[in-house]
Amino acid sequence: MRIGMMVDTYKPYVSGVTNHVALNKRVLENAGHEVYVFTFGDVEYPDDEPRVIRSPALPLADTGFYLSLRHKRKHKKLLQTMDVVHVHHPFLSGRLALNYCRSAKIPVVFTNHSRYDLLAQAYLTLMPDEMSHSLLQAY
Repeated sequence: MRIGMMVDTYKPYVSGVTNHVALNKRVLENAGHEVYVFTFGDVEYPDDEPRVIRSPALPLADTGFYLSLRHKRKHKKLLQTMDVVHVHHPFLSGRLALNYCRSAKIPVVFTNHSRYDLLAQAYLTLMPDEMSHSLLQAY
């Protein structure tokens, strides 16, 4: 099976999501599946594993996060050859997965790794609760 994993961040950024995706990829590959990770970031980064597909994006300071509203056209076309797409972030990757996979009739599954409502309370303290709540309702 050809499996696409979509994440907003990946190695070298260290996080629980990054570790989960890397381990999940390795286990699925050992079981005979062909797994691709679609992410954003430095396209020159020397990945230590095959099939990590990086689209260029703007770095958000030195956070390890990158911002982009789309993947490169050739990466989108590759994604649309997957049998299933597994999304690990609801924001950029989640929206893109739904947009890219809907027309190709590719099933999309999602793993929610975080309580975004709690993260919003901790990190969006300047944003009024009503605004952050409305923003999160979209996801």
